[in-house]
Amino acid sequence: SRIGRFYKKLRHEKGLVYNINWQRFGNIKNCAVGITTNTNVTNVDILTEEIFNSLKELKKEGITKSELDIIKNITIKSLKRTMQTSQSWVEFHSYGEVFAPETYRSIDKYIDQISLLTTNDINDVIKKYVDLENNFLITVGKKKFD
Repeated sequence: SRIGRFYKKLRHEKGLVYNINWQRFGNIKNCAVGITTNTNVTNVDILTEEIFNSLKELKKEGITKSELDIIKNITIKSLKRTMQTSQSWVEFHSYGEVFAPETYRSIDKYIDQISLLTTNDINDVIKKYVDLENNFLITVGKKKFD
């Protein structure tokens, strides 16, 4: 969200980016998380250092209750908003029912599970899975032609 710690630091405090997003790639058994943003080529080293420092800080200090509450509210409201068509209902339920029936949760149980998350739950996952040693940087940009 716009009030996330990365956005605050990288946009408002440092002026390095216009936006910042994250993506999760993977499936039930494994995944990778990516951070996507934009910056001037002269700021790439500063930006990546800021991102890694923020991740180190997150791993050391953890997520706060207020941050988690905001994320939970946004996630639940977004899910409810996107469940307005029959296609979205089918897409939400079919993947779990077909590919992971042993861990499948109905939308109500999914929302309940999100609501029950605690900062300890999230911080345990961060400590276990945020690995700052195994990462790589991919840059995409325009080349200026003379």
